[in-house]
Amino acid sequence: MNGKSDSTIGRLTSWLVPLPVPRYSLLIFSLTIGSLLVTACEAVDRSSRGRETCRVEKVLDGDTVICADGRTVRYAGIDTPEVFQAFADRARQTNRAWVLGQMVEYEEVERDHYGRSVAFVYRKDWGPPSVNERLLAEGLAWVYFHESVRPNWDRLLETQRRAMRAGRGLWGVLSREPAPFIGNARTRRFHTAQCVMADRIHPRYRRAFASLWEAFWEGYAPARECAAYVRLTPLRR
Repeated sequence: MNGKSDSTIGRLTSWLVPLPVPRYSLLIFSLTIGSLLVTACEAVDRSSRGRETCRVEKVLDGDTVICADGRTVRYAGIDTPEVFQAFADRARQTNRAWVLGQMVEYEEVERDHYGRSVAFVYRKDWGPPSVNERLLAEGLAWVYFHESVRPNWDRLLETQRRAMRAGRGLWGVLSREPAPFIGNARTRRFHTAQCVMADRIHPRYRRAFASLWEAFWEGYAPARECAAYVRLTPLRR
C-alpha cells in the first residue's frame, strides 16, 4: 500500500483514537449534569400539575374509587383490610359514605402497574386532611409505604399511631399477643414467620417483630404474598 493510501486511511480513522483523559472526564461531567437537569425538570413538572377534580361514581373498597370519567384512583400511603379480613366492610362503607357521588380533588403522586392514579384525595367541601388520613385517624387503614409518599410519611405514621393509642377501629381489637413476624426494612412490608417470602429477605433488611401490633406500630404493612396469613380477627366486638 502506498503512502497516499496510508495517509487517507489515517485521516478516516483518526476519530477512533481514545479521547484524552481530561476531555473524557469533561464529557462524563456534562452528561451527568444533563441527567440531573432532566430529573429536576421532571420533578418540577410533576409538582406543577396540581390537583385534578372528579366526581366519584363507584367505591370499590376502602382505598380505591372510580371517577365518573372512568379514572381509577387508589389512595396513596394507606391500605385497608382485604375482604377476608376484619373491618374490610366497615372501611368500604365509611369510604362510600364519605365520597360516593361527591366532587373530590386528588393529588397524584404516581401511577401504579395497573395504570391507576395513586393519590391523596380531598373532598372539595371538606378540604384537608385528605380522605387517606381520615381513614387512618378512624383506625380503618394502616400506612403503606412507597417512595412516592416519603415526603408525607412522618405525618401519615403519626396519624396511625394516634389512632392506635386511642384504640380506634381495628386497633381497639387487634391482638397484642406475642407472635413472630419478619419485616423488610427496604419495602416496609412484614410477613408471618411461616411465610416462605420471609426467608428471602436479605439479612441487611431483615427486621424481627415480637407481635402484630409492633409491626404495625413501626410502620410496616402486611406483604401481599402473605396477607392471607395475617388475621385481623377481633378479640371482641
